Amino acid sequence: MFSALLSYNNIMLFSLLSWWYDGGLKQRIKLLKDRQLKTMDYFSLDLLVKTWFAPFRQISAESVRGSLDLQMRAWFDKLLSRIIGGFMRTALIIIGIIVLATQAILNFFELIIWTVMPLMPMICLVLFIWSFV
Repeated sequence: MFSALLSYNNIMLFSLLSWWYDGGLKQRIKLLKDRQLKTMDYFSLDLLVKTWFAPFRQISAESVRGSLDLQMRAWFDKLLSRIIGGFMRTALIIIGIIVLATQAILNFFELIIWTVMPLMPMICLVLFIWSFV
């Protein structure tokens, strides 16, 4: 009776560990990868770099025909709009890089914790015994 229960527990422990390091680890890696890709898509750093100095929310960006004064005012409006757009996009690029790097580091630690988690009871037992020695 006891040996059958022990055998069942060993099979259950082995199946749990085999899932943890095979299917569960693959699921975890896919989840972390999808999370990183979603954040990259959210910030769209490639699009921000492509349009770095494009006019920012400019309503009248088309070319202006008319007096020299009117053309100079339109040129200055476009220049100011490009400068504001450049500053805004630069800030978003810096924030995006910081968020992506932080998320990559946290994903790495989450993956390490995932692989070490089944060993934690044994590690805690060894540390418990070692503290009494």
